[in-house]
Amino acid sequence: MKLTTAAALLALSPLTEATKPPKLNDIAYANGGNRAFGLPGYAASVDFIYHEISKLKGFKTWKQDFPANFTQTLAAEVTVDDETFRTVALTYTPSTSEDGVTAELVHGPEGEAACDAANYEGLDVEGKVVLVERGLCPDGTTFAGKVKPAAAAGAQVVVIYNSDEAKLTAGTLSAPNPKEYVPTGLIDQDPGQALKARLDAGEKLEVFVKIIQTIEIGRQHLIATVGYFAIQLAKLHNIEVATTCSPQNFDKMRQAGATHVFDYNDEEVVSKIRSALPNLQHVFDTVGNETSSATAARSISQPEGVLCTVRPGKANTQDVPSHIKVTDVFVFTAFPTEHSYRGKAHWPVKMNDHKLSANFHGQLETLLGNGTLKPSPVRLMGQLSPSTVDKAMDLNRQGSVSGEKLVFEGFA
Repeated sequence: MKLTTAAALLALSPLTEATKPPKLNDIAYANGGNRAFGLPGYAASVDFIYHEISKLKGFKTWKQDFPANFTQTLAAEVTVDDETFRTVALTYTPSTSEDGVTAELVHGPEGEAACDAANYEGLDVEGKVVLVERGLCPDGTTFAGKVKPAAAAGAQVVVIYNSDEAKLTAGTLSAPNPKEYVPTGLIDQDPGQALKARLDAGEKLEVFVKIIQTIEIGRQHLIATVGYFAIQLAKLHNIEVATTCSPQNFDKMRQAGATHVFDYNDEEVVSKIRSALPNLQHVFDTVGNETSSATAARSISQPEGVLCTVRPGKANTQDVPSHIKVTDVFVFTAFPTEHSYRGKAHWPVKMNDHKLSANFHGQLETLLGNGTLKPSPVRLMGQLSPSTVDKAMDLNRQGSVSGEKLVFEGFA
């Protein structure tokens, strides 16, 4: 179908109306406030646009998939003398261990000299954390060119401080290269210069650095707090649990109570779950993206089964086999009132659900107090204010909030 510019605009006008920002914002709000690439909100946006374009007459519509590097920062921290600095994990950085790294902080060569490994000769950086200033290197980079020489000299971690006052929210090492990179965090200019001044004055500093970032080609890594609590509750009731997560979180899930833990990127994960739990009949999808429910349902080999999804209105469950019953989480029926979600789903009052929820709520203080339930880590954001809220939103947009809760100090 060949269109003139005017004809094309006329033909596409329904799509323009259907995809106005408020519609896309609704998708973001329904997916954790984020539509960034690789996250559920992105996939939901693609499905929405595809659905709307498919309505247009005279057009052939298809999705063109392509591989892309997806990264997600799960932790980024640089702390000296109990002072934690705003830290950005550079894209494609390797990760430290879950426990982080505590080591001596040393300053690397200054300026462009830090771009050449030869200038590290005579500097004792083996196993230490190297502090260097951001700056342009002959290879055209401002980050990677500073990391490689320090890593080659034996640095365990590199901390780069910005060369101007800008509060950068991102930086990249250009491509994954675990052989030449070490875990790298970026801090602001002021704390970087202050640390350099202390080192120049002869002070010996110890630094704690924790950088956790997942890197995958076209795949996503999420640690769901919902799933973390669900595993603990299942353990409380002596229910055998199989769960999926990234390998770096295997121990955390086992500690929560999971008996069987599998890599959700393993192509054989469904068959492995079936082998571990051949009588499996109940599945809880705590992700709710476009494929997770259907994949989870395939783990049920019995003639009947139940899949509970966190997605409102049982979204993204259209590919679940018909012999599997799909249910909602109790959050929509926990209160003795009707509940609607953005006009797309409605839940009537279910008093039995309310009574069960109220009973569980009454036990929470005891369960948390005696350590039976362990909450997710808390990141304190400071006094509630526009600036701290902006900071929290930036962290969320970067995909840097996972498996933890952001907490603000309230007003007196």
